[in-house]
Amino acid sequence: MIGNDPLSVGSLLRRYGSRVFITWVMLVLEVALLALIPLFIGQTIDALLQEPSLAALTEISLLFLALIAVAVARRAYDTRAYGTMRIHLCMALVERSEHKTVSTLNAQVDMGRELVDFLEEHTPLVISSVIQVIVSIVVLFSFGMTMGVAGIVAVAAMLLLYAVFHFRFFKLNATLNSISEGQVGAIESGNLNVISNLFTQRRESEVKLSDADSIMYGLVYLVMFGLILANLWTASFLPAVTVGAIFAIISYSWELVGASVELPAALQQWTRLTEIQERINQ
Repeated sequence: MIGNDPLSVGSLLRRYGSRVFITWVMLVLEVALLALIPLFIGQTIDALLQEPSLAALTEISLLFLALIAVAVARRAYDTRAYGTMRIHLCMALVERSEHKTVSTLNAQVDMGRELVDFLEEHTPLVISSVIQVIVSIVVLFSFGMTMGVAGIVAVAAMLLLYAVFHFRFFKLNATLNSISEGQVGAIESGNLNVISNLFTQRRESEVKLSDADSIMYGLVYLVMFGLILANLWTASFLPAVTVGAIFAIISYSWELVGASVELPAALQQWTRLTEIQERINQ
């Protein structure tokens, strides 16, 4: 059980560290295997072009089988481990709710579940994104200094964009959570005007949050597509470049795009959780 600790991602990690560690080890192994796929595909393409044979498919086939085994085991374990954490967190919230209305408590129980959701759903995205970014940049450096530096610049630009939007995300999530806390009370009142106003306020807050999110993602995509075009152009000047090498360069450039899009999503969720943790521990 959580005990008297503040309800936060940190307290969950302290109380259930061994369970989280196991799932993270499996996650790192899964992501590492996944990150190797484009490189192995590129090598397999070159091997098949030189001498078509089933033997050329052996290594990548073993990689796929290992990836499937680890991915299935991790997902089966995650559901059980994080399910128990949700029960304990929600019970702790209820036990500390003496002076809270039913409407507020109902909303905060849903918010509290998001702390565990972050560990189960968003933390893996952060870990996998960081690993993919590191592997992609290292591989791009192996093909050329210019491509590696371009990858670093693109990631730095993405993080800067998130920093610019951080405060707005925090403010909009605070407004949305306050509305959620009053939802049950508004419905219980039976006043259609009050209920309609609450739903309208909720919609307006969600629209503002979506607009900010859309603008940030549009800017991130612009930066990352610029990276792909730059690396395509640079790759065309590499001496004696093979088809497999071109495939690997484009694949890892695209992996960098994918990781850079997933990372802001997790960072944005952390912004939301920062506000939630302040709210449920008041």
